[in-house]
Amino acid sequence: MTIAYVYKWTHTPTMKWYIGSRTAKNCHPMDGYVCSSKIVKPMILENVDDWKREVIAIGSVEEMLMLETTILETLDAKNDPQSYNQHNGDARFKNKGGVSLTETHKMNLSASLKGRVAWNKGKLMTVEYCQKLKAGHTGKKRPKQKPSSNELRSNALKGRIPWNKGLKLGTQVSIN
Repeated sequence: MTIAYVYKWTHTPTMKWYIGSRTAKNCHPMDGYVCSSKIVKPMILENVDDWKREVIAIGSVEEMLMLETTILETLDAKNDPQSYNQHNGDARFKNKGGVSLTETHKMNLSASLKGRVAWNKGKLMTVEYCQKLKAGHTGKKRPKQKPSSNELRSNALKGRIPWNKGLKLGTQVSIN
């Protein structure tokens, strides 16, 4: 179940902040998501102790996208020196000429994309397609793969007598 949310990261030494939303399928506030910023995410991962995360609100995907945009616009985040955000939520819906779309157009666009599989995510997994895949692989053996380093190490040690074979706990061993 998807529980969309708006979150805020604060860099405690400088009090600079970043606000974002998480709306992915099956997301929830405790899913371990950091953020999508290519600037902020590495900084957080480098030193998590210097950052504080807050969940501002939870709700539907549409509500959280609108709330994030409202907050960023209200704070004028892209022009605030204390903000890491490089946009005010307006970058999400622009036409090819860079002109912002109307609210009605944004909602229609968002609704039309719901449930679609991205062009680069492969084929839709219909029942027929899955059966076709299964039929094509039935009875075929997978090619033998190169053994892992653990398997190589294990095979090399087979048949060797362990150094402590036959010793009981507490037995003193002297090495001459």
